[in-house]
Amino acid sequence: MTGIKLDHPEAAEQAFYQAFADADAAAMRQIWDEGADVMCAHPMGAAIRGVEPILHGFAQIFSAGPRLRFAIERVSLSISAELAVSVVYEHIHSGTTAKAHPRILATNVFRRRADGWHLLLHHAAPAVLGDAVEVPTQGMLH
Repeated sequence: MTGIKLDHPEAAEQAFYQAFADADAAAMRQIWDEGADVMCAHPMGAAIRGVEPILHGFAQIFSAGPRLRFAIERVSLSISAELAVSVVYEHIHSGTTAKAHPRILATNVFRRRADGWHLLLHHAAPAVLGDAVEVPTQGMLH
């Protein structure tokens, strides 16, 4: 996957999931931001800081087992001049199974650089049952 177009946060997000599905370490490197503040947390895993440790983690995932296929369901997308925050449900299939694993709720944060939008944060966790709902926040801390 060379010549990745990262001209919009949605394109960067699509490239991220395609690189993940293709187990393409070179493409994954192009997608991540190079800042010291990048972070990745896979479901039930620890937070990983720094692009090199993150890419090492993806290399381990890529070599460990069957490739993953993703169906992404958008929950929300918020874009400002410099940052974009995308919340999605990941429906993941592995190997040749038709049945998806339990869905994952992921937050992807992208930062705009001179050459396009790059992934700053990927945080994924098991999703609770049900759909996203708006909850009144007046007087609530969490």
